[in-house]
Amino acid sequence: MAPIFTGSKFGFGRSAAAAAGPGAFSATGGTTITPGNGYKYHVFTASGDAFTVSGSPGSVELLVVAGGAGGGANYGGGGGAGGAIYYGPPSSVTGQVSGSSYPIPVGTHLVTIGGAGPGGPTSSPYAGGQGTNTTLGSLLTAVGGGPGGGNNNGGGPGGSGGGGSYVGTGPNTGANGTTNQGYGGGPRRTDAPPSNGGSGGGGAGGSGTTAPYTGSSDYGGQGGNGGAYPIFAAPLIAPAIPGPNQPVIGPTGLYAGGGGGGSGGYQQNSYGGPGGPGGGGPGGSQMPGTATRPGNPATGYGSGGGGASGGSGSGTGAPGTDGIVIIRYLV
Repeated sequence: MAPIFTGSKFGFGRSAAAAAGPGAFSATGGTTITPGNGYKYHVFTASGDAFTVSGSPGSVELLVVAGGAGGGANYGGGGGAGGAIYYGPPSSVTGQVSGSSYPIPVGTHLVTIGGAGPGGPTSSPYAGGQGTNTTLGSLLTAVGGGPGGGNNNGGGPGGSGGGGSYVGTGPNTGANGTTNQGYGGGPRRTDAPPSNGGSGGGGAGGSGTTAPYTGSSDYGGQGGNGGAYPIFAAPLIAPAIPGPNQPVIGPTGLYAGGGGGGSGGYQQNSYGGPGGPGGGGPGGSQMPGTATRPGNPATGYGSGGGGASGGSGSGTGAPGTDGIVIIRYLV
């Protein structure tokens, strides 16, 4: 049996699972995993379940990720990742660690998993769709990702902001992310020579970049990095995650959303931007006579979809992906 924790590890004043007996902390809900590292994990990938605490309040570590946004169409920008709320040991994600542990009260906390925003359509206004919020009862709300801009427009704000579309008369913005949840998308390129590529959507761990230009080729901007959270590494929670998606998480816990890559333009050579590490979808390209559709992001990590290029056959922007909630505590 694991020893009873009574110290201040990671800021805990007491173990979430206090000494056994009447009134001790107890929790149910989601897919539960006890990997033998002294913690119990609850993983939620669909709405309708609840994290129910009985006995006594406790302290938990958690990650709450909203749905990622869709990439824009017609020289579209990448979709922004869903906002991520993290409580746990220090993370590499600057400004996002809002506490070393979260005090969870007794009660039933309904979990709503944020849905993915759709990719931008092939007709005006071309912008991608907003991701929706993920909530842990009335306690925490992660904001859905901001849509990638389409055809001469900026991206939209959200948990992480969407990337802007190509140069033109629209707003020169890569929309902002939500404070302590995500970063902004890349703004449209406006300096000479112009680029027809879209900019990358923001991620939970970094901003999307503006579409570069090298003279004869258009390149889409790169999606912002996802957040690395080693305490939720794939090997620990593998039973709750579909096998094909585990490599995206990685052994270091690249779990929270990566931003979608911006589209390439419509030059002789056009290259979509890569998606942000952590599951962001790559942007589409437009080569002579051949359009490459934007890539879909990894399922279930709140990542943003790639933007679609302009020209015949380029199609719609890629959709984002749904969010997730993970909670752990000492047992």
